[in-house]
Amino acid sequence: MASRSLRTTVIGNPAAAVDAPGAPIGNTGAPGFLSREHILEATAGCFAEHGYDGTTVRAIAGRLGCSVGSIYRYFADKRALLTAMASAALVDAMTEPTTAAPTWAASARNYVQAAQAHPEAYRVLFWLAGGAEDAKAMRTPQVVADLLEHWAALLGDEAEARRRWTRLHGLVALGAFEEAMKEAGAGREAGKPPNVVRETPAEAVEVEDEDDEEVEDVTLL
Repeated sequence: MASRSLRTTVIGNPAAAVDAPGAPIGNTGAPGFLSREHILEATAGCFAEHGYDGTTVRAIAGRLGCSVGSIYRYFADKRALLTAMASAALVDAMTEPTTAAPTWAASARNYVQAAQAHPEAYRVLFWLAGGAEDAKAMRTPQVVADLLEHWAALLGDEAEARRRWTRLHGLVALGAFEEAMKEAGAGREAGKPPNVVRETPAEAVEVEDEDDEEVEDVTLL
């Protein structure tokens, strides 16, 4: 499986006309036009200020100066909107530079840093993936599924990629970011750890040699 860098995937229509006339939105240079990115930026701002309960489609529409219907052209409901907002925050932070050769350790550190930079978005992403009310119905968020595919390509082992992510996710969920960074730095690039060959301490070797000589002397007698 060929390695690839994690990239942002744009889902939905590239643009939609705003139903209610108003001031230009964003820096598109096209007054009265609304993009998916505008909605996600407004959602992130609203979420940072008012939290989950205060982030409503109506509040976001008011922030953008557009109708509620304009937002529903892109997102089916608040759940889909917040999932996209949280995913975008993590993907942007996890995107790897094209100038560097991709490694698992570098990607893992990006993942931990992204979660640390956006802790509330990280939590709400997995809360929504769990069906909000039913944690047993947990589904892997798409952004994580893409990350696991990327790690599997880097490590050459899908099970190992899942195992490492589970370990990091557990630490991140507990807020143990420093330990998670150490875990990322200690991970090997190969999928499976090598066989450990224990070296005999030098002192033990010398003692064994002395014992051998004593046995030989007894035999000669």
